[in-house]
Amino acid sequence: MRRWGGFTFIELLLALFITALIATSAYSALSGFLQAREVHQQKAAELARLQRFFSVLSRDIRQAAPI
Repeated sequence: MRRWGGFTFIELLLALFITALIATSAYSALSGFLQAREVHQQKAAELARLQRFFSVLSRDIRQAAPI
């Protein structure tokens, strides 16, 4: 009897399972990265607003104070 070359059904299922695990973990990591980036951007925008506020406040105080 001649045996054909190739993969068995179990080997294919195992390869599919491993691929699914890798894809799931990659998606999870990417999702976490995107959420962290969004939080970072929000905090950076908030810091920029605060810096602008204190810059204007400092300028106003300097103009109002007698020298």
